[in-house]
Amino acid sequence: MYFVIRHKENIRYTVIKENKLPENRHQHILKDEIIELKNASSKEKYPKKLRRVAIWDDVNQQVIEIITNQMSWCSNTISELYKSRWEVEIFFSEIKQLLHIKSFIGTS
Repeated sequence: MYFVIRHKENIRYTVIKENKLPENRHQHILKDEIIELKNASSKEKYPKKLRRVAIWDDVNQQVIEIITNQMSWCSNTISELYKSRWEVEIFFSEIKQLLHIKSFIGTS
C-alpha cells in the first residue's frame, strides 16, 4: 500500500539523498529527496525511508511538500496524484457544505 500525504511542519527528518530532477519534469517540481524520520517515536512507527517532493503551487503562490513511500514513480506522477487527491477532498467538502451534511458515512 502506498500513500501520498502533505508534509506537516512538525515532521523532523534527515535527507539521505537528493534525487536528480529529470529534464522532462514539470517546471513546478522543485525538489525530490529520499528522507528518513528523525524523531525516535516516529522512526519506531515507520522505520523505512520516505520520499519528499516539493512542488510550486501557482494558484496559492506557495511551496507544497509531499511525503510518500512510493520510490519508483517519477516526481511528476507523485505531484499529479496529490493534486487529484486534493481535488477529491475539495469535492467532498463542497458536497457537505452544499447539502448541509454534518457527517458523511460511506463504504466506497
